[in-house]
Amino acid sequence: MPRPNRVNRSLRSRARTLAATLTHRARLTDTTHVSRHNGFSLVDWRFLAESSVALDDAASVDELQSVVLRLVVPKVADFCVLRIHPGLAAALGSTPRAAHARAELLPFLRRSIPGSDELPRRHPANRVQITGVPDWGDVDEHRLELVASDAEHLKLIRAMGPTSAMVVPVARRGRVLGSLTFVATRHSGRRYARSDVALASELARRAAIALERCAQYEAARGAITDQRVLLALTSHDLKDPLSTIQLVLELVREHGIESPRSERDVLIRSQLDAAAGAAARMRRLVERTLDDARAGGIDEPPAQPERPTLQLLEELIEQYMPQARASHVELSLETHETLPPIALEADSLQRAVANLIGNALKFTPAGGHVVVRAKAMDHSVTFTVADSGPGITRDDRQSLLTPGWKPKRPAAPDSGLGLRIARTIVRAAGGDIGFQPSPRGGTAFWVTVPTR
Repeated sequence: MPRPNRVNRSLRSRARTLAATLTHRARLTDTTHVSRHNGFSLVDWRFLAESSVALDDAASVDELQSVVLRLVVPKVADFCVLRIHPGLAAALGSTPRAAHARAELLPFLRRSIPGSDELPRRHPANRVQITGVPDWGDVDEHRLELVASDAEHLKLIRAMGPTSAMVVPVARRGRVLGSLTFVATRHSGRRYARSDVALASELARRAAIALERCAQYEAARGAITDQRVLLALTSHDLKDPLSTIQLVLELVREHGIESPRSERDVLIRSQLDAAAGAAARMRRLVERTLDDARAGGIDEPPAQPERPTLQLLEELIEQYMPQARASHVELSLETHETLPPIALEADSLQRAVANLIGNALKFTPAGGHVVVRAKAMDHSVTFTVADSGPGITRDDRQSLLTPGWKPKRPAAPDSGLGLRIARTIVRAAGGDIGFQPSPRGGTAFWVTVPTR
């Protein structure tokens, strides 16, 4: 026997009404093709996605301002002003930018940009930049008087016919970088609501990310420019004393010891030759640095005459031989192979390996050994500089090749700059640098450079 249905009739009626309402809303959603997430429609998300792509392409603050104004007018507003915080604008050399959807209101557009003058405290954009809180609503006479700077400006604002406005902060990581003003006029009939403020705030947030990136780029470019100027001045000042050193060395070599007779004369002659070679290499480095600073690091360096890799190593050994003898350290070159050409020019290779040899001689005590080896692999050549010094402490092994490393020993003569220079040179050519314990005790630094 079926159980009697004792459900209240009023509940049945409410259930039918709710079902009909849900069905109607579902049909309405399917008809209008609207799907909302976090208050944004698909059209809003599409607009934000396109905005992110356009903002990412902006390479400077001026391009960023143009992109923002092009995105906003006329899709979101009839009139838009992007103002950057005065301190940041002064650092970037930027001024406020504005755009309007109607060409006949160009006089108002020009009059509404304050230029380098600061906004009055009563201006909504100034309040937003101070508080970081959005401001929006319908435009009435009181709001017009707050914005207008004088009677003529007020007349132009009335001619534009604003009906609704909103100002949102352009903020990043709790720091307000500027403000973005949206104005709707009677010609478009827009009325800004809370959902519009949310969309404008999201656009301003993405613009703040792009603005911060552009500001960092401008700061980095300025630092690079200052560095190039410093390099050019330093290189120029080094050329004159270096020329004097080279001239004196040539005079001593030609007239000091014409025909060495004793072992002491031979040693002095070899040291003078090594000093002259080091001075010539230093002059090439100074001239190369000066040329790079003048050209801005853009032009390709002039082609150098190609020298065999083995010859470059032999020249380095000959250059450091007087220092090794003075330190009573044995310096030798071990290679019996024909080394192929590598993807690193002569001066750069000598500079990288010279830093390793210089460090090895500094840390090797008297009676020790420094051995330079070169070995050809399948598509690369590996250069190794092994010493018999005290080795590397366990604390320094993890951070030895990091940019900020310095020896923890107070008496250590090295600052870690030579290793950073060598690493920069080698990695720029597609190679790598590392170290390992030396078979004779001490440390063996290796450099791998690809072949051509």
